[in-house]
Amino acid sequence: MRTGEQPINELFVGVGSGVGNEGVDLFALAERFETPVPQGVRDLFADLVEENLMELAGTRFRLNGEGRLRADAVGVAVLEKFD
Repeated sequence: MRTGEQPINELFVGVGSGVGNEGVDLFALAERFETPVPQGVRDLFADLVEENLMELAGTRFRLNGEGRLRADAVGVAVLEKFD
């Protein structure tokens, strides 16, 4: 695995899989891997909350029902923010 892939994978799985729908804590992820979350990802998450596809529960972002139906597209959008 290349440097930097692990946080991307965890972000993708935490948001895109819908398994357990625990979501992802961007700040904890950044701290754990000692790397900032790209501004594009933070902006995307804010947009998804605004579009009612994601919710902020405490410090965790997670997809809601409609967002889970679009989880594949959301996951792709997250990955694109790392290009």
